[in-house]
Amino acid sequence: MAENQVSRDQLRKVVGFLDKATGWFYVVLGGWLLAVETYLSVAQLTTHGLLFKTLLALLILTALGVANGFYRTSEKRQDRALQQIDQAIEKRKNEC
Repeated sequence: MAENQVSRDQLRKVVGFLDKATGWFYVVLGGWLLAVETYLSVAQLTTHGLLFKTLLALLILTALGVANGFYRTSEKRQDRALQQIDQAIEKRKNEC
């Protein structure tokens, strides 16, 4: 990106795209974990406390997913990512 003279607006779009891609990865991972947990819950439905543990785990995972989504789409996070990119560009320029 440094060699192509990418504008800040384009960098912001790249960071946003990467954050969305990461978010979709977590959605897929969460779906997979939910499928495994559902299978285990059905297989051992008679185990004491399993339903409570499953619901608690689902609530915690859901809260963490929502919090991560808000964090990834926040302006503060994007600004920090842009600063890191700027620092990497400056470091590369200084090395040349």
